[in-house]
Amino acid sequence: MRLFLLASSFIVTIFLLAGCDNVSPRAKLLPVTRDTTAAVTYPWLSQKPDPITQLVNVITPKANYLRLTAMPGTFGEWVQHLPLKAGNPPVLTDDGIEAPNQFKHAAVVNIDAGKNNLQLSANAILRLRAEYLFSKDWLWQINFPTKSGTKVDFRSWVKEKKLSPDHKALIEYLQELFPQTDATTLASMLKPVKDIRDMEPGDIMLKRDQPEFAVLVLDVVQDPATNARYFLLGTSHYPAQDFYVIINPSTTPITPWYPQANKESGMPEGVFKAENLMRF
Repeated sequence: MRLFLLASSFIVTIFLLAGCDNVSPRAKLLPVTRDTTAAVTYPWLSQKPDPITQLVNVITPKANYLRLTAMPGTFGEWVQHLPLKAGNPPVLTDDGIEAPNQFKHAAVVNIDAGKNNLQLSANAILRLRAEYLFSKDWLWQINFPTKSGTKVDFRSWVKEKKLSPDHKALIEYLQELFPQTDATTLASMLKPVKDIRDMEPGDIMLKRDQPEFAVLVLDVVQDPATNARYFLLGTSHYPAQDFYVIINPSTTPITPWYPQANKESGMPEGVFKAENLMRF
């Protein structure tokens, strides 16, 4: 995996508390091993991804670390196993050209960037959430709010459009929805996580006053010697582009792992605080 020094004028600051041994009821600490048994599917792919391409098997922590392994069937498990593109290719915009600043990603998720510059960071997370619900056949939960406060129910939408509720219709639904959604509407679907130490895969950090920027917690690990925790983050950005794993430019050597520490941590774009952590 290739990692690069950051060349960006944007910095995120995360104010976090010290690492601890808290364990979420939806996840448990387990030794880090190659995971080939997760029963997860990704509807935009024509077949189940090879386990060697999945995030948990590509981006691994130091030896002997423990992983906060999300429970089977949860959004967290689905996120931890997202399929990655081979190597570390350039991040592309939704029209197929290289995005500005190619020095901020450690890996690229194997999913398209949508169309018409709509699948920006908050909407990219909504896309992933919709894909997860679709993969579970929980179509009644694809009922997303808009900026006006009204909700658009996927099943009602396809009935009105006289379409089959298939994956193609899901993408059309999201393309019609995305001009009406941003981080504010995403936040309305979430609940605050009261203690940053309870962070788990599938959690989201966002600010309502930055409606086009949000990050998704992809993985969490723990050093058993110190109980210090580290996490991976993913996002898309402007213009609409591939969803990617963000590097941590403050580490030497550069890695994508961010520490849960009571200090500032540099990250491309934005400013986040502990109270910005939220969950579906």
